Amino acid sequence: MLEIDRSVSLIAKGTDMGPKAALNLLQNDDSIGVFDFDGVVISRSEEIVYQIPPSKSEEKYLTDVARTIGFPFQNFDIRYLRHILFQFTLEKNSTPCQAGPMLSVLRSLSEAKAQFFILTARSAMPAIRRALNFLDAENISPAEIFFVGRVGKGQQLKLLDREFPENRLIYFDDSPRHSKNAGRMKSSKIDSFFVDWPVKEVDRAQKFYKDAMIDAFGEHSFWR
Repeated sequence: MLEIDRSVSLIAKGTDMGPKAALNLLQNDDSIGVFDFDGVVISRSEEIVYQIPPSKSEEKYLTDVARTIGFPFQNFDIRYLRHILFQFTLEKNSTPCQAGPMLSVLRSLSEAKAQFFILTARSAMPAIRRALNFLDAENISPAEIFFVGRVGKGQQLKLLDREFPENRLIYFDDSPRHSKNAGRMKSSKIDSFFVDWPVKEVDRAQKFYKDAMIDAFGEHSFWR
Protein backbone atom coordinates (compact mmCIF):
# COMPACT_ATOMS: atom_id res chain seq x y z
CA MET A 1 0.00 0.00 0.00
CA LEU A 2 1.31 3.44 -0.91
CA GLU A 3 1.72 6.01 1.81
CA ILE A 4 0.17 9.46 1.62
CA ASP A 5 2.63 12.12 0.50
CA ARG A 6 2.42 14.59 3.39
CA SER A 7 3.51 17.45 1.13
CA VAL A 8 0.19 17.29 -0.71
CA SER A 9 -1.45 20.70 -0.97
CA LEU A 10 -4.54 22.33 -2.35
CA ILE A 11 -4.04 24.95 -4.99
CA ALA A 12 -6.79 27.32 -6.05
CA LYS A 13 -6.11 30.12 -8.52
CA GLY A 14 -2.41 30.06 -7.67
CA THR A 15 -2.91 30.23 -3.90
CA ASP A 16 -1.71 27.41 -1.63
CA MET A 17 -4.39 26.23 0.75
CA GLY A 18 -4.50 23.36 3.23
CA PRO A 19 -7.51 21.23 4.24
CA LYS A 20 -8.23 23.44 7.25
CA ALA A 21 -8.63 26.55 5.08
CA ALA A 22 -10.75 24.53 2.64
CA LEU A 23 -13.07 23.52 5.47
CA ASN A 24 -13.44 27.15 6.53
CA LEU A 25 -14.41 28.02 2.96
CA LEU A 26 -16.98 25.22 2.84
CA GLN A 27 -18.58 26.31 6.08
CA ASN A 28 -19.94 29.42 4.37
CA ASP A 29 -23.71 29.11 4.15
CA ASP A 30 -23.85 29.35 0.37
CA SER A 31 -21.02 26.88 -0.42
CA ILE A 32 -21.44 23.20 -1.34
CA GLY A 33 -18.43 20.90 -1.70
CA VAL A 34 -18.09 18.42 -4.57
CA PHE A 35 -15.22 15.96 -4.11
CA ASP A 36 -13.43 13.55 -6.40
CA PHE A 37 -12.73 10.24 -4.61
CA ASP A 38 -9.33 8.86 -5.67
CA GLY A 39 -6.55 11.28 -4.77
CA VAL A 40 -8.88 13.52 -2.77
CA VAL A 41 -10.96 11.50 -0.29
CA ILE A 42 -8.55 8.55 -0.48
CA SER A 43 -4.90 8.18 -1.48
CA ARG A 44 -3.77 8.39 -5.10
CA SER A 45 -2.34 4.85 -4.92
CA GLU A 46 -5.15 3.12 -6.84
CA GLU A 47 -5.40 5.94 -9.39
CA ILE A 48 -1.66 5.71 -10.09
CA VAL A 49 -2.04 1.99 -10.82
CA TYR A 50 -4.69 2.88 -13.41
CA GLN A 51 -2.29 5.35 -15.06
CA ILE A 52 0.62 2.89 -15.54
CA PRO A 53 1.35 2.59 -19.29
CA PRO A 54 0.00 -0.77 -20.53
CA SER A 55 1.79 -3.33 -22.68
CA LYS A 56 0.83 -6.28 -24.89
CA SER A 57 2.24 -8.75 -22.36
CA GLU A 58 0.05 -7.20 -19.66
CA GLU A 59 -2.97 -7.48 -21.94
CA LYS A 60 -2.38 -11.24 -22.22
CA TYR A 61 -1.93 -11.49 -18.45
CA LEU A 62 -5.14 -9.58 -17.75
CA THR A 63 -7.15 -11.69 -20.19
CA ASP A 64 -5.77 -14.82 -18.47
CA VAL A 65 -6.91 -13.44 -15.10
CA ALA A 66 -10.30 -12.47 -16.55
CA ARG A 67 -10.78 -16.01 -17.86
CA THR A 68 -9.83 -17.39 -14.44
CA ILE A 69 -12.61 -15.47 -12.69
CA GLY A 70 -15.10 -15.76 -15.56
CA PHE A 71 -15.16 -12.05 -16.39
CA PRO A 72 -16.27 -11.11 -19.96
CA PHE A 73 -13.23 -9.06 -20.96
CA GLN A 74 -13.87 -8.59 -24.68
CA ASN A 75 -13.63 -5.05 -26.11
CA PHE A 76 -12.39 -3.43 -22.89
CA ASP A 77 -9.52 -0.95 -23.05
CA ILE A 78 -6.45 -2.45 -21.32
CA ARG A 79 -6.28 0.22 -18.62
CA TYR A 80 -9.96 -0.10 -17.84
CA LEU A 81 -9.69 -3.90 -17.74
CA ARG A 82 -6.77 -3.45 -15.34
CA HIS A 83 -8.93 -1.14 -13.20
CA ILE A 84 -11.76 -3.68 -13.02
CA LEU A 85 -9.52 -6.67 -12.25
CA PHE A 86 -7.32 -4.76 -9.81
CA GLN A 87 -10.37 -3.57 -7.88
CA PHE A 88 -11.71 -7.13 -7.89
CA THR A 89 -8.35 -8.26 -6.51
CA LEU A 90 -8.23 -5.61 -3.78
CA GLU A 91 -11.72 -6.65 -2.72
CA LYS A 92 -10.74 -10.33 -2.82
CA ASN A 93 -7.66 -9.55 -0.70
CA SER A 94 -9.76 -7.44 1.74
CA THR A 95 -7.51 -4.43 1.06
CA PRO A 96 -9.23 -1.25 2.26
CA CYS A 97 -8.93 2.15 0.65
CA GLN A 98 -6.30 4.39 2.23
CA ALA A 99 -7.21 7.78 3.66
CA GLY A 100 -6.50 10.82 1.51
CA PRO A 101 -5.82 14.50 2.24
CA MET A 102 -9.45 15.69 2.30
CA LEU A 103 -10.86 12.93 4.50
CA SER A 104 -10.72 15.12 7.61
CA VAL A 105 -12.75 17.77 5.79
CA LEU A 106 -15.47 15.27 4.87
CA ARG A 107 -15.55 13.98 8.44
CA SER A 108 -16.14 17.52 9.73
CA LEU A 109 -18.84 18.17 7.13
CA SER A 110 -20.56 14.90 8.02
CA GLU A 111 -20.47 15.67 11.73
CA ALA A 112 -22.00 19.08 11.00
CA LYS A 113 -24.64 17.43 8.77
CA ALA A 114 -23.57 19.74 5.95
CA GLN A 115 -24.54 19.03 2.36
CA PHE A 116 -21.75 17.80 0.05
CA PHE A 117 -21.31 15.43 -2.89
CA ILE A 118 -18.78 12.90 -4.15
CA LEU A 119 -18.18 12.78 -7.91
CA THR A 120 -15.96 9.92 -9.05
CA ALA A 121 -15.02 8.07 -12.23
CA ARG A 122 -15.18 4.75 -10.37
CA SER A 123 -17.67 2.44 -12.05
CA ALA A 124 -16.64 -1.22 -11.73
CA MET A 125 -18.75 -2.91 -9.05
CA PRO A 126 -15.78 -3.92 -6.82
CA ALA A 127 -14.54 -0.30 -6.98
CA ILE A 128 -17.98 1.01 -6.04
CA ARG A 129 -18.38 -1.46 -3.17
CA ARG A 130 -14.93 -0.63 -1.79
CA ALA A 131 -15.66 3.09 -1.94
CA LEU A 132 -19.00 2.67 -0.16
CA ASN A 133 -17.44 0.41 2.50
CA PHE A 134 -14.70 2.98 3.12
CA LEU A 135 -17.16 5.86 3.48
CA ASP A 136 -19.37 3.79 5.78
CA ALA A 137 -16.38 2.82 7.97
CA GLU A 138 -15.34 6.49 8.21
CA ASN A 139 -18.90 7.69 8.94
CA ILE A 140 -18.86 9.91 5.84
CA SER A 141 -22.37 10.88 4.75
CA PRO A 142 -22.56 12.70 1.39
CA ALA A 143 -25.93 13.84 0.07
CA GLU A 144 -25.23 11.79 -3.07
CA ILE A 145 -22.38 9.86 -4.70
CA PHE A 146 -22.09 10.01 -8.48
CA PHE A 147 -20.23 7.08 -10.08
CA VAL A 148 -19.89 8.46 -13.60
CA GLY A 149 -17.32 6.06 -15.03
CA ARG A 150 -15.85 7.06 -18.38
CA VAL A 151 -18.74 9.38 -19.29
CA GLY A 152 -17.10 12.43 -17.74
CA LYS A 153 -17.72 14.71 -14.78
CA GLY A 154 -18.67 17.94 -16.54
CA GLN A 155 -22.29 17.03 -17.18
CA GLN A 156 -22.85 16.15 -13.53
CA LEU A 157 -21.30 19.43 -12.39
CA LYS A 158 -23.61 21.30 -14.77
CA LEU A 159 -26.60 19.44 -13.34
CA LEU A 160 -25.61 20.32 -9.77
CA ASP A 161 -25.10 23.92 -10.84
CA ARG A 162 -28.66 24.02 -12.17
CA GLU A 163 -30.10 22.27 -9.12
CA PHE A 164 -28.46 24.71 -6.67
CA PRO A 165 -28.77 28.12 -8.36
CA GLU A 166 -28.33 30.01 -5.09
CA ASN A 167 -25.20 28.15 -3.96
CA ARG A 168 -21.53 28.30 -4.89
CA LEU A 169 -20.10 24.88 -5.81
CA ILE A 170 -16.52 24.19 -4.73
CA TYR A 171 -15.02 21.29 -6.66
CA PHE A 172 -11.91 19.35 -5.58
CA ASP A 173 -10.03 17.03 -7.97
CA ASP A 174 -6.45 15.74 -8.25
CA SER A 175 -6.60 15.70 -12.06
CA PRO A 176 -5.33 18.93 -13.65
CA ARG A 177 -7.56 18.24 -16.67
CA HIS A 178 -10.75 17.81 -14.64
CA SER A 179 -9.89 20.77 -12.44
CA LYS A 180 -9.20 23.07 -15.42
CA ASN A 181 -12.33 21.93 -17.24
CA ALA A 182 -14.46 22.69 -14.19
CA GLY A 183 -12.78 26.07 -13.86
CA ARG A 184 -13.63 26.88 -17.50
CA MET A 185 -17.34 26.18 -17.11
CA LYS A 186 -19.50 29.18 -17.91
CA SER A 187 -21.09 29.35 -14.49
CA SER A 188 -19.47 31.87 -12.17
CA LYS A 189 -20.66 29.83 -9.20
CA ILE A 190 -18.18 26.95 -9.58
CA ASP A 191 -14.73 27.26 -8.01
CA SER A 192 -12.26 24.53 -8.97
CA PHE A 193 -9.54 23.44 -6.54
CA PHE A 194 -6.62 21.30 -7.71
CA VAL A 195 -5.36 18.79 -5.12
CA ASP A 196 -1.67 18.69 -5.95
CA TRP A 197 0.50 15.59 -5.42
CA PRO A 198 4.03 16.77 -6.26
CA VAL A 199 5.75 13.37 -6.34
CA LYS A 200 4.94 10.72 -8.95
CA GLU A 201 5.09 7.24 -7.43
CA VAL A 202 4.80 4.98 -10.48
CA ASP A 203 7.51 2.54 -9.32
CA ARG A 204 5.79 2.04 -5.98
CA ALA A 205 2.44 1.72 -7.74
CA GLN A 206 3.87 -1.06 -9.90
CA LYS A 207 4.86 -2.95 -6.74
CA PHE A 208 1.45 -2.37 -5.16
CA TYR A 209 -0.22 -3.76 -8.30
CA LYS A 210 2.16 -6.71 -8.60
CA ASP A 211 1.97 -7.74 -4.93
CA ALA A 212 -1.84 -7.61 -4.90
CA MET A 213 -2.21 -9.67 -8.09
CA ILE A 214 0.35 -12.30 -7.04
CA ASP A 215 -1.31 -12.58 -3.63
CA ALA A 216 -4.66 -13.28 -5.31
CA PHE A 217 -3.66 -15.31 -8.38
CA GLY A 218 -0.10 -16.54 -7.84
CA GLU A 219 3.03 -16.02 -9.92
CA HIS A 220 2.81 -15.54 -13.67
CA SER A 221 5.40 -15.03 -16.41
CA PHE A 222 4.24 -11.41 -16.75
CA TRP A 223 5.79 -10.62 -13.35
CA ARG A 224 9.13 -12.34 -13.95
